[in-house]
Amino acid sequence: MLAIDLPRSRCTRLATSAVLLLGSTLILFSQAQWSWRLACTLVLLAGGQLLLRHYRRRQPVGLLVQPDGDLGCVLPDGRRIRIAHCQLGIVRPWLASARLTGEGAECIELFVPGCAVPRRVHWELRRALIGFRPRRTSGPG
Repeated sequence: MLAIDLPRSRCTRLATSAVLLLGSTLILFSQAQWSWRLACTLVLLAGGQLLLRHYRRRQPVGLLVQPDGDLGCVLPDGRRIRIAHCQLGIVRPWLASARLTGEGAECIELFVPGCAVPRRVHWELRRALIGFRPRRTSGPG
């Protein structure tokens, strides 16, 4: 079994802050009334912070790769989830993203920029995502 550590990266925090700041700036410099601009900016910042907090609680801190291609996730609270489905997003040297669905229908968003982990670790992560094979359960017949 291969364990891939996925530490929280500084570049992800900077990118999300930049997106929220850019959106707020665009709203504040729009032609709408000042009260609407302020309200929309506050809603954007509050909603962005709530979504970011939710993402950080669900962001995997580790990926467990079995020799047969099966994947598991380690969440920040220490829980381990076996992955039943993997929907690939972007799997390139600069970014690896996927939506991982656990056996209990838990949805986990995996988003790892290339600058967040060493090159070798990012390569192993991309290889594990592409080579994912869900474990077959024996059914009737």
